[in-house]
Amino acid sequence: IVWASSVIVSGFMLLISLVMAVARDQLFDEVERQQPDFDMQGLSQAELATGTYVATAFVVLWCAAAFVLAVLAFRGLSWARIALVVCTGTAGLVLLGATFLNPLLVVLLAADLATIWLLLRSDVTAWFTRGGPR
Repeated sequence: IVWASSVIVSGFMLLISLVMAVARDQLFDEVERQQPDFDMQGLSQAELATGTYVATAFVVLWCAAAFVLAVLAFRGLSWARIALVVCTGTAGLVLLGATFLNPLLVVLLAADLATIWLLLRSDVTAWFTRGGPR
């Protein structure tokens, strides 16, 4: 779940940043055409683009960290499982708030919660206690 979610989210954020970098004027023209009352809350197009790039960098780094932690947990490292639970738990809190802004994010929230549940199951804990894969 972590691997698939990380790739999808990173890819989507990189795609948004690419569109913002290549066709920013066209993007904002289209947003204005479709939603004439869209409020940019006093931010310029350049500020919104910069915010998008910063958010993309943060999300891609977060996804990369989760991806690596999932690999290490899969290899049986107990500390990586705990770190992955913390990482996905924090992401879940962010997703919970973001779901109120965009209901489609409930899919990512469900994947996040499923990951936490799977990592905390008693049989998974026992597997890590035995030393992971043999």
